[in-house]
Amino acid sequence: MIMRSSSSNLTIETSLGSLIANRLDNGVVEALNIPFAKPPVDDLRWSKPRKPEPWAPNVLDARRYGPMCPQRTPSKPISEDCLQLNIWTPSVEKNSSLPVYVWAFGGGLVSGSGINFNGTKLSSSYNIIVVSINYRLGALGTYASMEIAEENDGATGALNTVLDILQACTWVKNHIVSFGGNPQNIVLGGESSGSVSSSILAFSNLTDSILSGLILESGVSTGPWFGPNYTVLESLEISQMFAEELVGDVQNESVLSRLRSLDVSEIVNSSSFETLNYAVDSYLIHGNRPRDLPVLFRGNVMIGGNSGDTTCRAAGASPAAPTTHEALHKLLESYFFEDTDFLLAPYNNTISSPEEIFFQMSRDAGVICPASRFSRRVLKAGGNAFMYLLSYNATGPRVYHGGEVHCIFQDVRNVRS
Repeated sequence: MIMRSSSSNLTIETSLGSLIANRLDNGVVEALNIPFAKPPVDDLRWSKPRKPEPWAPNVLDARRYGPMCPQRTPSKPISEDCLQLNIWTPSVEKNSSLPVYVWAFGGGLVSGSGINFNGTKLSSSYNIIVVSINYRLGALGTYASMEIAEENDGATGALNTVLDILQACTWVKNHIVSFGGNPQNIVLGGESSGSVSSSILAFSNLTDSILSGLILESGVSTGPWFGPNYTVLESLEISQMFAEELVGDVQNESVLSRLRSLDVSEIVNSSSFETLNYAVDSYLIHGNRPRDLPVLFRGNVMIGGNSGDTTCRAAGASPAAPTTHEALHKLLESYFFEDTDFLLAPYNNTISSPEEIFFQMSRDAGVICPASRFSRRVLKAGGNAFMYLLSYNATGPRVYHGGEVHCIFQDVRNVRS
């Protein structure tokens, strides 16, 4: 438990105004709930993120966490006014020039928050600045329409989740000097859907000038699990069904204004809130899906996954893991229509259990092979790529999906199978 007292307050001056932060017992300075964009409410609901207004002459109280973004099953209070970030820094001296690590949480695009992660130990152990961020979830981050595009330089809204992350990194670039950071050394890291969202930025020419590196854990936009696999037209059609559920007739020109007039609870509780997904948005990504695009990012990229990445499958997930070799062959034939012996050869040499083979093949198809393809594109763009597979687990046979997060944030006890 991190102890605080009224005497541990610290005032930090930024170009947006002064803020009051916590100075923790270990010397780390903690600044919480800092807005990196205007609140995406009212007429800005579904708009791409806008630069925040200065809060001066007021003083921002940055000593307490803010809300989570709206979602179905939040663990803490929610609010649409949620585009905030949290900073942990070992030094606020402007000449410290500390490296910066920005964290994008995972949660399938529909749950989670930056407030669930405490960067104190990571910051103090490695003498770096840690930043955790929020971004819009569900349909609030992926609903697309031409009305939105007309207001937002052509951006349909389908990648507002990713644009939120980019805006957070832009804020860090512009203001991290006030917290002792080096604006030329900003690395964005993410896990699962946070990794997928971060990887999408590698296909945009808006990223190179902001980030020096990416750390992508257990998810990449060129894989089969996630990614902007809808074209602009497809995303508009799917989003139209979401709008019809909430406001009825979508031929009326005021669809967006009617959607904006709804209480956010009606949106979150709609049956389609969690079903919309990334899509090409004609602003961050143009034309084709990322699987067909070249990587434009030329920085350093570390990318990989965990030995048990597919063991996060829900009970009853389809297809079920086969328990016999005959069932495994039939399952593969239904997908690939080819010689399954060829597909199984690399696994049969070392693994006897058909269930374990299934899990490892699923992991490789969903995480490792897409990561390898992404790495080759990074190298082709002129960047550097480093791949990893996290397999050590003292308490079980695999490192489960998300298990590495506990290592990153210094809670290794929770790395379990």
